[in-house]
Amino acid sequence: MFRHLEAFVETAKLGSVTQAAEALYITQPTVSGQLRELEEELGTVLFHRMPRGVELSEAGKRFLPRAIEILESRKKLLHEASEYNGLLRGSLEIHASNIPGEYLTPLCLAQFKELHPSLRLVCKVSDSAETIKKVESGEAYLGVVGTRDDNPDLEFIPLWDDTLDLFTSTLNTKLPDVIPLESLKDLPIIIREEGSASRRELLETLGEVGLTVKDLNIMLELGSTTAVKMALTSGSGAAFISGVAMEKEVLEGSMRRVTVEGMPPVERRFYLIKNKRRELSPAARVFSEFALKKSAHCYSVASSRASSAS
Repeated sequence: MFRHLEAFVETAKLGSVTQAAEALYITQPTVSGQLRELEEELGTVLFHRMPRGVELSEAGKRFLPRAIEILESRKKLLHEASEYNGLLRGSLEIHASNIPGEYLTPLCLAQFKELHPSLRLVCKVSDSAETIKKVESGEAYLGVVGTRDDNPDLEFIPLWDDTLDLFTSTLNTKLPDVIPLESLKDLPIIIREEGSASRRELLETLGEVGLTVKDLNIMLELGSTTAVKMALTSGSGAAFISGVAMEKEVLEGSMRRVTVEGMPPVERRFYLIKNKRRELSPAARVFSEFALKKSAHCYSVASSRASSAS
């Protein structure tokens, strides 16, 4: 029955049987069958089947909060049993924004997995705003982001420090290694999308010297650091990117830093976030403690691996 409820909740949340199946790592026919069996057992229709997905019926809307409550109670019971037995089993899902999700968090997760092989670990990467939203809503126990929020229910614990520097391809011979601040207005800039902490930090620092996003000659707006790095390989334009994310390329000689005279450093910090109103699962609590102890070590491993790759 719990599997049927999970299928119902995921389908209601995503509005699609196909997407619910992907989220639950099962087939679409399995989800369809579970929904059909649940409707038969309850004696009511939970969804209206539409051409482009499904919509909750009135009965489904009334049943959804109770189904979520039942699943949360089950999850809490399993966590308590796991904690009682002194075992970490099941799964732990960490949500992270772009830079920590791609360059820092995976190293810590890999080390954590070695200590807890029975635990299934998942890292989902999105922008900072979405990651904070997941933790705030209770959909995720933990998140790792590069910005803070003023929500008093959230706790932001410092993990790593970073800077955003101006980078360009070594193929871009027209751009000198040092430029004056005023040159930023004419320089083709590749920038992250709205909602990105990197973009927000950059614009806040530019604001300190009297520049806004309208003053920039934006060449492209892209949804990930990887996409920005790929765009730079064309040999044109420049971008403010995390120093952590660009270490390997700089050491390999494919990218180089450009100093902007008169511009203060764009300093940032990555935080582990959790909801103060929600008790962490045993796995989330242990990983939180592990990350805090190992963050400096993970950072040094990232640097050494980038160096060895050159």
